Amino acid sequence: MAGYITIAEARAEGIPVPPAGPSDVQLQAAIDLWSRFIDRACRQWFESRSMTIMMDGNSSDTLFLPVPILTITSLYINSDFTTVLDPKYYEVYNSRELPDDRPNPRLKMKHEKRDIFAGTYWEDYPLFAKGQRNQKLIGTFGYLEPDGSTPLMIKRAVMKLISKSLMPMYSGFPAPPVPGGPVAKETTDGHSIEYAIASGAAGGMLGIVGDPEVAQIITMYRAPLAMAVPESYEWAV
Repeated sequence: MAGYITIAEARAEGIPVPPAGPSDVQLQAAIDLWSRFIDRACRQWFESRSMTIMMDGNSSDTLFLPVPILTITSLYINSDFTTVLDPKYYEVYNSRELPDDRPNPRLKMKHEKRDIFAGTYWEDYPLFAKGQRNQKLIGTFGYLEPDGSTPLMIKRAVMKLISKSLMPMYSGFPAPPVPGGPVAKETTDGHSIEYAIASGAAGGMLGIVGDPEVAQIITMYRAPLAMAVPESYEWAV
């Protein structure tokens, strides 16, 4: 990855050229570093990446993915890695508008029945059989806006992190202390006040980014945790 903002974008936002600011090499290194941090903190990425993903089957008709789907080129199921499944048998949930499938990316088998008015369809359809790494997906993945761009809030988070990490070295002033988290209570001169803490920003994250806004952006774009789903069993009769 080349980073979620460019050197030109960073300069346009106020990062000066040397000697008042970092060199292009230093700036690119910071862009790469903080872009990778955003990936790690959000548990997903914000560009198009082509890859092969191996997933565990769950004996159901739905396969949930950890990152939004852009395209599926090939799907191999149930340990048969030589036969590409015909796309007519499954639906790809990859909409970036309405409905927005990015928070819940998945593949779902189509289940058609015979209809005397519309013609004949297949009745039997495959499931994602239970197993370890027995489902193979080839395609492109990433959290992108409808126009294919990186979300502006992600770009803003990277820009703020770069500025906070680089500019104190050139301003002549030390970087401000990084807070361990939001202030919950203050006591002075016999008086105290306790603040309500917004649930969106994790205090632990503030210890790294040092900026409540960036912590909130990370919370907004963090991928949902993977959850177990009930299995569907096929009983022999």
